[in-house]
Formats: sequence, C-alpha cells, structure tokens
Amino acid sequence: MAIDVISRRFSVDNFERMAAVGILGPDERVELLEGVVVPMTPVGDRHVGRVNFLSERLTVALHTRAIVQVQSAVRLAAD
Repeated sequence: MAIDVISRRFSVDNFERMAAVGILGPDERVELLEGVVVPMTPVGDRHVGRVNFLSERLTVALHTRAIVQVQSAVRLAAD
C-alpha cells in the first residue's frame, strides 16, 4: 500500500507562531532552514571553546567598527 507524503515548507512567521503556542518546546533545539524545521546538533566542549575563541578574536579585531553577536538568531530570508 503506497502512502502519499505531503511536505510543507514553513515561513519564519509560521515557525515563530509554532514556538509561541507550544508546538515547539522552549528547550527544543531546532532551527528553520529554507522552510524546513531541522534539529540542531548538541553543543559540545569543543564547540563552546571555538565559539569563545572566535568571539574574542573578532571583538578585538573589529573593536569599534562592528558589534559581534554570538549565537543569536538571525533572519536572512522569509523561510
């Protein structure tokens, strides 16, 4: 028996509403990539160390020319 699977792409607004109404839990590690809700890999010690290292280097290098924002959400497109 064949089953037709229908996929649906989500917008950032859909994604934010899913979080607001509890479809996505507050501790659920997911991100929206090109309309698809994707689980994020766990953060390990090596990742934390590299993020801290690069954040410090960029902050010093860019000094007053830019604000370095680390691991915060960024919206690049509607999906």
